[in-house]
Amino acid sequence: MFQFLIDEDQVEKNSGISHSETNEIFSVGEKIKCDKHSGVVKYVGNVNPHSGIWLGVEWDDPVRGKHNGSVDGVEYFQSTQNNAASFVRPHKVKRAKDVFTALRERYGYDPEVMSRLKLMSETITPRQVCFEDLSILDLNGKEISEFGEPGELVKICPNVEFLNLSDNLITSWKAVTETCAMFKMLKSLDLSRNPLLPPDYETVKSLPTLNKLEHIVLGNVKYGWSNVLTASILWHHVTNLQIPFNLVDRIFPPTKSLLNLNKLDLEGNRISVWDEVIKLNVCQGLEYLNLCGNKLNNVRFPLNPNEEKNCQSTQLFTNLKQLNISQNLIDDWISITELNKLQSLDSLRIELNPVFENDTRETNRQMIIARIGKLNKLEGVDVNRQERRDAEIDYLKKFSAKWHTEGTELRFAIENPRYAELAISNITLLLKIKELKLYSSF
Repeated sequence: MFQFLIDEDQVEKNSGISHSETNEIFSVGEKIKCDKHSGVVKYVGNVNPHSGIWLGVEWDDPVRGKHNGSVDGVEYFQSTQNNAASFVRPHKVKRAKDVFTALRERYGYDPEVMSRLKLMSETITPRQVCFEDLSILDLNGKEISEFGEPGELVKICPNVEFLNLSDNLITSWKAVTETCAMFKMLKSLDLSRNPLLPPDYETVKSLPTLNKLEHIVLGNVKYGWSNVLTASILWHHVTNLQIPFNLVDRIFPPTKSLLNLNKLDLEGNRISVWDEVIKLNVCQGLEYLNLCGNKLNNVRFPLNPNEEKNCQSTQLFTNLKQLNISQNLIDDWISITELNKLQSLDSLRIELNPVFENDTRETNRQMIIARIGKLNKLEGVDVNRQERRDAEIDYLKKFSAKWHTEGTELRFAIENPRYAELAISNITLLLKIKELKLYSSF
């Protein structure tokens, strides 16, 4: 049974606010937003036995819903998705806007003023007369759902290079591409936190493509990797892709689009197996990879048939310079040793993993620096020559006993190839440690 909050009407009576004073007039089919949720109005009217006017809404995210549009056996409307509907008071929602209303609110755009610009330019504020020079158009959080006729927006701001449409009510890739394709200089587009419907292949093939687009952000749009691949047909020249806080748990290697990526942000997704990450190796120009906040529990690179078991390099991700695997579930030091195989790795973020829970931050930093020989930056902090030298010496001292223990030397060398490399270049130091039995103190 559908239930309303017991004290909702009482709170409004006590505050002196009546529904008739605060209600706007809504129509069935209108797009609305309530808090962080968006939906479509499917019913406007009374809901017995509750007083006042209610809006019956089908939510874009079914989790927000409570029923299918029926209350106490009475069907007021029928939602297309199961349990995706609920009723809300009109004063609690915001109605969707067209892009020109948003433009006026954000920048003070007035069509009448603009049409008389030449005659009265001396009386118009700079914010109203600089649209042709606008390279960054920021329409974040303006409840936009409609763009009007394709080409209308570009007439007002023809030179936009960065377009921020995040946190709006946009559902259609068709509306996005028809509008954005008209911007001949558009390089960057942010569509995060929109209820964008997942694209299907046949529809996407018929839409205009954004051939000049280099950077796109699709944060928190509830897409899996297959949805991203399908949508990428529309912007296949993108080199910087950000899809944080989505539903990506598996990777299907791209075959046409996304092959030119050099930056990929997968923060806050659901990838748990490193083998899925390896599938991204087809993006051979990838230089930056953000996997922060996933569910990875280890890092392992496969051996090629002609490689030795303790090979210290991999032919995968040969151009990868920056890697972020912070806030995962990595729980072994072999994973850190594996990262030394990346030929170009220069900068690493790896904090807040279980493997580091038993030592201090300073000790962990030393051990990471010693195990990964090419690092120049760790957790955003430069690694200088002296710090590296000190870290490597402490690493040699700390594990000297295991290195010299009879019967474990070979296994230790296989699991710690970096140690063997350092031991050879610091043989005098190791001999001194062994002779004086200093290793027993470490």
